[in-house]
This record gives sequence, structure tokens and C-alpha cells, in this order.
Amino acid sequence: MISGESGKGKSLILDSILGQNVADGGASYKFDIEDAGTQDFTEKIVGSKEIAERIRIISPSSLKKDTKTKDQAITIEKMNSILNYMIDYQASKAEKGKIKSIIIGIDSLTQLTSEKELESNVDEKGKKDMTSAQKMRETFRVITQKQKFANMTLIGLAQLTADIGKMFGPKTTENAKGSGFKYASSLSLQATKDKEILKSVNKGAPIPIGVKMRFKTTKNRIEFKGRDAWLHFYFNKGIDRWDGLLQLFAQYGVMKASAKADVYGDYKPTVTFTWVHPDTGEKFTFKTPTFSRTMEAMENNEEILEIWQYQLNEIYADMMEGVDEAEMFADDGPEDEEELFESEGDDEDESVEVFEEEDEEDES
Repeated sequence: MISGESGKGKSLILDSILGQNVADGGASYKFDIEDAGTQDFTEKIVGSKEIAERIRIISPSSLKKDTKTKDQAITIEKMNSILNYMIDYQASKAEKGKIKSIIIGIDSLTQLTSEKELESNVDEKGKKDMTSAQKMRETFRVITQKQKFANMTLIGLAQLTADIGKMFGPKTTENAKGSGFKYASSLSLQATKDKEILKSVNKGAPIPIGVKMRFKTTKNRIEFKGRDAWLHFYFNKGIDRWDGLLQLFAQYGVMKASAKADVYGDYKPTVTFTWVHPDTGEKFTFKTPTFSRTMEAMENNEEILEIWQYQLNEIYADMMEGVDEAEMFADDGPEDEEELFESEGDDEDESVEVFEEEDEEDES
């Protein structure tokens, strides 16, 4: 799950991941609930029109028309049906030895509706569906157990909304239509900080050409959580594969920075980063503004990248020494046990109108 406040670039990151999966020979699908970007913009992010067109969009217009209400929006029930069909199809291919990676993005979980909510809106009943969180838990309890047979990855986007009235702890909460997707996720990334990337054209006023985004792992069932890194996202090409690495390597000791980072883990443009090749002893010096161009010009940049990755993984392994799975998952349980053990078989009385303050939900 990828979460963040409105405008943090979650949809852009999702398109980049889906596009890279297509480029690597996989298949990518997106539940386009928010209509967060245009086809032309997606083409720039993923690198080509061909790749963008191969990201298959699941939207109300692409679904079979059923009734006057069900073809107006993607509901939890419709999404559940589609996911189960795709998993069963993939599993049948796996039995024949013909299976490729599938990534499905949901943009976004926050804006998902239910058939009950949709019908209430059409009939102008004005009632809130109190069973949507329950439906999400039911859906992903089943899906997460089946998807391992289908070589399938699900990525859901969620809004961070203000937790009004909370005195202690986090002031925001992940709004993912209940806890179903959150607790089923193996990895959760949260956008905690963003900065505009500015560039002056012909000595004029700086204009934004991208966004620097700081992501933190708030949950990780593969390795330890709590790690963070900066991603540099450009509007004309998507994620830059090199930008952000210097900050990451300096944070974990692969490189040495000439000055300390600020409170957000970022460095000034004038800071130099020094790395010594472990085999040859050759010393390399880099600076953030020119790092991407320097690496692209290196003939052995892939070899260097593999060395950096090995060194970083060794550091991660040392940090994990002596930590068992029980400690890793200590905070992996629900914050509110009552939410999971509440009665899931009873709907609210249809004759009773429910008035409840809605969470603030912004579009990403």
C-alpha cells in the first residue's frame, strides 16, 4: 500500500511501477477510480506510447453494462469479482508453465464505493454504507491467500487524512476504506515529505519540472520497517533511477558525505559524497546536481550499481542480526482489535438513517 496526502505523487509512482513491469515483459492493469492523469501524461512517465497503451485500464466504461447503477462506478463487489477471475486465470496458466508477472494498481482505495452506497446515492436515500469496511476485509482475506499462486502483485493507493480530535500519536490516518487492505499488505510505503524540483529557462523565473518525494516503509514483512529514501520524479520522464541514491548511501554508510543532512534526510547541492571501490581502492566523488549525468556517462555504471546494492544489503543484514520475526511483526497487528472481531454478519437496519461525520477525502 502507498499512502500520502493529496498531491504527493502517489498516482505518478503507481504509473511508473506499472510501466516498468510492462517493459520487463509483465502485464499491468489499473483500476482507474479517480481518473488521476491523462494518457499523454502517462506516456511521458513510462517512457513511450507503446508501454502506456499496454497498461490496461479498468474503468466503469470498460465494464459490462448491468443495471442503471452498477455501470456507473467500480464497486468493491465488482473489483472483487474481477480480481478473483484474474487470479483463477493466472493460476490455470501456472499449471501449464506459462505465467508472467501481473501487477494490478488500485487508484485509489479511498475512493472505492459499494453497490449499496451507489444505489443509495441514485435513489437519494442519503444513507452511509456501514458495511463497506467489512466487505473490504472479506475481499482481501480471500485474495491474499489465492494470489501467491498467480504471480500477482496488488498495489493500492490510500489517502492520509486528518485524525481530528486525537491528542496523542500520529495526527493522520490511512483512509483505505477500512483495514482490510492495510492488514493484508506485505509492504506499506508512506509519502512523508515532498519538494518541487525547479529549473530556470533562459534565466527566467524557476518553474517546477518534477517532485522530490520522501517515502518511508511503515510496514515490511520482508525486511525490517522504518527505512526511508528520496525519489526524484520528473514530469517528462518519470522516476530518475540515479537521483536519491546519494542520500540513501550516505544514510547507511556506503558513502561519506562532507556535511550532515537536514532533519528530513536531504543534503544541500554543494555537499560532496565520497565512495571507495572495495576491490580497487579507487576513490569516487559525487555531487547531487551532476550525479545522474555522471552515472549515465560511465561505461560500467551497471557494475558499480551492483556493488552498491551488495554493500547496502550487507549493511541491512548486519542491522537485522539478532532480530527474529516476532520482533519484526510486533506492531503488525490491528490498532483496534474490536474492528476485526466485531459482528460481520449483520447489516444495519435499512429503516434507520445513519448520520455520521464523513472523513475528509481529497483526490490524489
